[in-house]
Amino acid sequence: MFVKIREFFGLVFYEPSAKADISYWQDAFELIDVVKYSADRFDEDELAPFLGKSRRDIWEVQTLGARGLKYRRHRPRSAIEIRWIKSAAISASRIVDTCGAGDWCSAGLLHGFVANGQKRDSASFTKAVRLGQLLAAWACAFVGARGAMYCNDSTTTWMAIEALIESQQLELSQLPTAAKRTPSAGATHSCATGLCSEG
Repeated sequence: MFVKIREFFGLVFYEPSAKADISYWQDAFELIDVVKYSADRFDEDELAPFLGKSRRDIWEVQTLGARGLKYRRHRPRSAIEIRWIKSAAISASRIVDTCGAGDWCSAGLLHGFVANGQKRDSASFTKAVRLGQLLAAWACAFVGARGAMYCNDSTTTWMAIEALIESQQLELSQLPTAAKRTPSAGATHSCATGLCSEG
């Protein structure tokens, strides 16, 4: 599967989710460009043998929950010591639900990476990582993993995302929101409070 993705898109982003995935890592790490995982699920030492043997340049991202995240670049042909770069968590002005924050972080990181021409340098990757963290913090103001989308139609969602991209700051009161939107029958999300109620 990774081979086909690389042929069509040229970028492979991998998020291992279970220990059972380890049996596929030997082959997978020869194809991926970015690996992102939670410190709650994997220890960096578990990935080290595969990252060390890979013949590819790979960005490794480890999320640390409320402590932010850290990332580093593995270069197989470089003698430079691989060091973690820490990126502090972004304080959201309102936290209603953290469900899906990791997915929003991945989406922002990918958007930033691809929008910048998939540049692999540290400055470009740092900017992409920060965008991911901004989107994750923004999404925490809404109920559920898709709450931010339910409370904003596609136009206002993109307006909010573009505002984050341009300012690189998180101020929820300045971001556009729709009054209400019903994602499914009987469920109503209030964008003002982030609360969800069954109607």
